[in-house]
Amino acid sequence: MMSLLVQEKTQIAQDIFLFELVQPDHADLPAFTAGSHLLVLTPRGLSRRYSICNAPSERHRYLIAVKRDAAGRGGSVSLVDSVRAGELLHVSMPYNYFPLDEDASSHVLIAGGIGITPALAMMRDLIEKKADVKLIYCTRTPEATAFLKELSAPELAGRVLIHHDHGDRARSLDLAPLVAERNGETHIY
Repeated sequence: MMSLLVQEKTQIAQDIFLFELVQPDHADLPAFTAGSHLLVLTPRGLSRRYSICNAPSERHRYLIAVKRDAAGRGGSVSLVDSVRAGELLHVSMPYNYFPLDEDASSHVLIAGGIGITPALAMMRDLIEKKADVKLIYCTRTPEATAFLKELSAPELAGRVLIHHDHGDRARSLDLAPLVAERNGETHIY
């Protein structure tokens, strides 16, 4: 396990907090690939996996987003309620059970809620590599949408579709037509 400094903790949406983790001496962190996660030891002693959501080219930090789930088993509540900027967190080396296929000609990323975190790292990485990528992101409401401002930026127009169903199943997004037509070696994540 590594002991990393919580450089910053910011609320980015309703019940969602972004933690910026750095080496205490500000040295580069171990390399990771898009889709990687960290095993984080919470203050309550629980181990939880959180996806790294920044681009792999940013070796000076790891960003993880944590949704505080009061009905969960206590890991997210422990992190959100107890950890402050300036404290240390014990985390594993990065692991990737959800890698990108580098041979794909295009990529379609589909995420719901806090599941945006690995998809966001993938999108950031693919954009840096000038790859063909589209993101479909479904959430209940704008207030509960992590990274809404970033993903609504004009430079991402045409690449990102954000859909809010407001908790109404009748307003769910029909994914079938969005993934029906794929060219070449398109991979869907």
